[in-house]
Amino acid sequence: MKPPFRAYQGDDAYIFVCYSHADESLVYPELERLRMEGFNIWFDEGVTPGSTWRDEVANAINDAHAMLLFITPASASSNHCRKEIHYALESKPFVIVELEPTVLEGGLKLALSDLQAIKPKVTSRQVYEDKLSESLRQHVRVKTRVIKDQSIVYTDVCRFAPFISDHTLESIEEFLIHHEQIVRKVTEDYGGVVRSIDGDNCLLTFTDTDRALAAVAHLIEDWHHYIYTESIDCPLKIGMSRGTLHIFRSFVHGKRIGGSGATPIDLTRSMVEGVFGGYFSTEVSNVLVTNRIVEHASDKWTFKRIGANEFFSGNDEAALAGRFLNKDLLQGIPLYQFLP
Repeated sequence: MKPPFRAYQGDDAYIFVCYSHADESLVYPELERLRMEGFNIWFDEGVTPGSTWRDEVANAINDAHAMLLFITPASASSNHCRKEIHYALESKPFVIVELEPTVLEGGLKLALSDLQAIKPKVTSRQVYEDKLSESLRQHVRVKTRVIKDQSIVYTDVCRFAPFISDHTLESIEEFLIHHEQIVRKVTEDYGGVVRSIDGDNCLLTFTDTDRALAAVAHLIEDWHHYIYTESIDCPLKIGMSRGTLHIFRSFVHGKRIGGSGATPIDLTRSMVEGVFGGYFSTEVSNVLVTNRIVEHASDKWTFKRIGANEFFSGNDEAALAGRFLNKDLLQGIPLYQFLP
């Protein structure tokens, strides 16, 4: 299974994760969520065992601020996990998560006997996540991460509210599951990062603008195939810009651009609501981008310039009251329609 990200390398506080590679499908989603909260994480992402590997693991434990141990029958029987635990036990604080019921025996039972494990299977998911994050924050201070020069993609589903009112709970759940699966796969395929998924809204980032545009084109293609197959009238509306993100735990914000007072995220959300607001047909998916995307894109992509006055003239601002669309934020920002 492919690791969800690279192990942390840097001078800030980080967590060393002890786990069995047999449990990757259970552990990797946990690591991804913790990273989204702002924790720096070091984990063995497949380094070939040997003297260099042992030195790297030992150094990573020495410099870690805390150990996060995922207990399962596989990790409890792993020689590598046992060595990491015994090496770190006297010098590092441990946070233990029992992912699967596990009977500890021998030296491992003795070593961990004074430590209480967090058990996600005997509590609600939310209680487990809160308890784990709180336990880790006692040892590792989360700092705001500054991620520079990102192509930012904000997506929303058209007519999702009518879809909810017209369908069963099971159909809505299936719809949202498919939506998330498609978004995550396309983002991963093009080297991007899913920063947040909130119902039918997604925030994605890509270092490379061409890959971001390719991902959006692929996302629209895959999404249309799904909604047409299922006879669902819910195309996508997408906004794209480029800039710097600030991430603190699950809160994502950005650096304000010029005199507009807008962050890149403000712009992408405002553009999405503008697409909804009346300028474009909502029968198909539409993508609106700023000049920052166009300037960083190669010549293989096609864009259509949209005048700001022309864009706003088609919107019923009264009908958009309380939504993200903000004329003052977008006024003066060169806008383009992306034609994938």
